[in-house]
Amino acid sequence: MSPTSTIINRFSHQLATYLCEQYMAPICYLHAHRARQERKLIQSIQYRLKKSNQVLCVTDKSGIFHTGDANDYEQKAQAYREKTKAYIELENAPLC
Repeated sequence: MSPTSTIINRFSHQLATYLCEQYMAPICYLHAHRARQERKLIQSIQYRLKKSNQVLCVTDKSGIFHTGDANDYEQKAQAYREKTKAYIELENAPLC
């Protein structure tokens, strides 16, 4: 075996070991519990938004959220596009 392949094999083994230690190690109970709670919270919010036809969006850089009716949001977006004339609607998808 050449010296280069030995170095590559050793590096590959060290990398695999490092990745296993960092990403495959079990997490503590408190972190797992919090992750489950946050997942349930997000799923609950998503369900309620879909059920009531609401939109959730960030209003500005400060991270404030706004909820509103999806139809109103689409109407305001359409009015903005018509007012600014900055956007055109493509008839077909050019990237497909």
